[in-house]
This record gives sequence, C-alpha cells and structure tokens, in this order.
Amino acid sequence: MNLGDILARVRNGISSNSYPNETAVRTKIVQPILEALGWDVYDPELVRDEFSLKLKNRTKRIDIALCSSHGNPRCIVELKTTGRDLTEIGRSAADEQLFEYSFHAGAPLALLTNGATWRFYSTQSAGTYEERLVRALDLKVDALEQVAEALERYLSFKHTKTGRAADHAREDLDSRIHRSQARDALPRAWANLVEDEIHEDLARLMMETTRLLSEAQPAEDDVAHFLRCLKPDIGTPRRVRTRRVTAPPSGSSRSSRGPQSPGSSAQAEGAVRGSPQVYFLLGKKHQAKNAKEAYAAIFIALAERDPAFTASVEPRLRGRTNRQVARNRQDLTRTESVLKTAVELPNGWWLLTHMSNPQKTRYLAIACEVAGLPFGDRAGLHIRFPNA
Repeated sequence: MNLGDILARVRNGISSNSYPNETAVRTKIVQPILEALGWDVYDPELVRDEFSLKLKNRTKRIDIALCSSHGNPRCIVELKTTGRDLTEIGRSAADEQLFEYSFHAGAPLALLTNGATWRFYSTQSAGTYEERLVRALDLKVDALEQVAEALERYLSFKHTKTGRAADHAREDLDSRIHRSQARDALPRAWANLVEDEIHEDLARLMMETTRLLSEAQPAEDDVAHFLRCLKPDIGTPRRVRTRRVTAPPSGSSRSSRGPQSPGSSAQAEGAVRGSPQVYFLLGKKHQAKNAKEAYAAIFIALAERDPAFTASVEPRLRGRTNRQVARNRQDLTRTESVLKTAVELPNGWWLLTHMSNPQKTRYLAIACEVAGLPFGDRAGLHIRFPNA
C-alpha cells in the first residue's frame, strides 16, 4: 500500500475514533507510514522502539528512535494519544522531555505526534518550542498530497540517511522565521508608503483603480487623505518615535551623554517624525525642517561642491518610470502631482524629492559614492530618516 492510501485510511480511522491509545497510534498509524517512507520497521538497528537513553544517572526511554546505518539517532519520535492536544506541548515541565531527549541523543530532528497531528522540530535551532517548530501537519484537514510531500521531506529513509531531512527542516524553519519577520514588518512598510509624502506608485494605482470603479477621476488630495487615514498603529516603537527629542549640542561626545540604547542615536540626530531633520555633512552639523528639505539640501550642497557631480550621479539614479535627477524638469516624471515636489539644483538641474525615506537613504548612499564621501560617517554624510 502506498503512502497516499495509508494516509487516506488513517484519516478515516481518526474520524471513527479507531485509535484509542498510544499502542494503536504506534502500530496502526506511525509504523505503516514509516514503512511506506522506506523504513524497515522490523530492523531494530534502524527503527528502535523504546530506545534507552541515560540522563543524569537515570534511564529514559524514547518511544521511537529513527537511526542511521551506524545506529545514531537521526530523528526521535514522541507518541501521544489521538485525543491529546499537541498545542499544549511545551507548557509543562514534563513535556520538555522531547527536546531533552533529542539533545542528549544527538538527533537533529524531533517529531511529536498523536497520529492525527504531526509536529516537526529542528532541535539544532535555538528558542522555545514554537520558535523551533518547522511544520505542523493535520491529517484531519490538510490536503493529503501536501501531507505526503512533507512526510517524505522530513521523515523518509533516504533523506534521513543522507542528512537531507535535517537540512530540509533547517531550511524550512529559516523560511518560516523570515516570513514571520516580513509579516511583522508590513505595518511599518505601509507607514512608510503613506507618510507625509504619499508614494507616487501607490497614489497612482489608487487613482486608476478608483477611476475604473467609479468612472470618475478622484482628486489627488482626497486620495492622499484616504491613504493617510489608513496608516496603522505599529506599536510601541512608533509611539516612542513620535515623542519630540531635542538634539544635543554640536560637538558633545557620546561618552558625555552616558550609555545609549540602540535607538537613542537616531533620536538625537533627528530621526523622529515631527522633529527637525538633523544631519552631518563634511563634518558640520545641519538642520532642516523635514526629511524632504534635508534630502534636497544635501544634493544642492554636493552640486555646489563639484559642478560635475549632478551629471555623474544622474545615470545612477535613473529608474524605469522616474528620473531622480534630470536636466529638464519635465523629464523627471509624467505624474504631475509628483513633479510639483521637484527642487532646482545648481547649474539648471532638477531633483525629484517625492519618495519614501528608505529610498532617500538609498539614493544618498549612491550620491556619496559618486561624490567620493563616506556614507554613515560624519566626515562625509551621516543622516537617519524616520522609518528608514
């Protein structure tokens, strides 16, 4: 019987409560699935039931240890009854045995299952139970094709023997963590797009979509107002940043102010929404009304310092739809609302200033490279925009 047929049979058995205890889970669910995944469940050197492990002068027993051909555990399996809620695992001291066992056994993977739910953990990673959870499968509701693919990925004999199963688990855990980090950053990304100057692509898309739905062109001010009203609350960091912070006197040393938190330097240099934008250019401290004026002032200063600077930096800042620097103002962009923010530079050049603060930071780094100045250094250019 192939893996898909076994999973379908197990799903039906779970629905009819056919697995009343751990023994039934072991013999009627886990062992048939392991056999379909290429394991010789009758080889005691590969599939070791009640595997003994000595811990602190005591002998512990692991329900199942899946071993390599050398007898080393590669995955330990902890069995629970089908009625046990595995989401509660890790909240009591008794349940911590899973990671304790895997650590002392040297197994890179741990599996916790009640037959219906299968939870794979990467034991070589740091963190709590949930932070080390690679994937959770639910045979009652998940597509059986996806369940079979995951079981093959983490539990097949061939992948376990070669070490690929552990590699897959680490890769998937990293991917899950990165996805979680990106998801947590979405409110801040949205806040950047709808800050004081609405991002041009977002505004244009909103206007075009509204026109298609209503057959009427919305006013630019109405679109901007609507988007700003959608600005999310991104939690405590945003509330801290909105507090006005007075910059220290020029020339004061870091040591004279005492120890600083990671965000205090940014606050001291004007990286607070609503505060004047402070920056250092060529060793001198400057202050502008806001991020946009600071951005324009820096480009003006660099153009005045070197008449050839603007022509040199223009190709590096040329985008698919907009040109950040152009000889003719109309060449910057075809979006009139964005064009209104353009600032004239020395020698007849024009600079676009309508963009997010992370974009400003990126373009200034390129400008410093062209100008031969260190970026992030007060001897060259040092500036921190809000939300950048």
